[in-house]
Amino acid sequence: MRPACVICTEIFVVNSHISACACGHIFHEECLFRWFSTSQKSCPQCRAKLKDSDVIKRLFLTESDSLPSTQSLTDFDDEHVKQKYEDLLNRYEQLKSDLKDKSESLNQKSKLIEQRDVKIKELDDFKSSHKKKLNENAVLIDYLKKELEYDQIFKINLKDFIF
Repeated sequence: MRPACVICTEIFVVNSHISACACGHIFHEECLFRWFSTSQKSCPQCRAKLKDSDVIKRLFLTESDSLPSTQSLTDFDDEHVKQKYEDLLNRYEQLKSDLKDKSESLNQKSKLIEQRDVKIKELDDFKSSHKKKLNENAVLIDYLKKELEYDQIFKINLKDFIF
């Protein structure tokens, strides 16, 4: 990351006129003296009180071969941010699609559960009605057995009575 003036927010370049405060913060010389003319003499960043003698009026920066120029660094940052944005956008779209698929699957399964619940209710009703008919038939069978017994007893008694 390249240093920048916190007053104007511009990145320092090799030929910039840079001043430093006793607290160690650096600014464009013009920005710092404009700051001093409109406010108390204090560091624009940490607000430490300063005297004119506390300011180093000229710092010289040299560009290192290992550091890219400001333009290429900005391009790199822009490309990096664009790539990160694209990656995040793709991830968002994928998650959105996954969510839609899972939501549809959940809806289908919910409908299937509802259909099965209806079928279970129908089967329970069918079972109850057949159980009721089975009980009615059992009562009828018992009645008919007793009637048959009475008929047989009556028949035996009738034979005895006739003979």
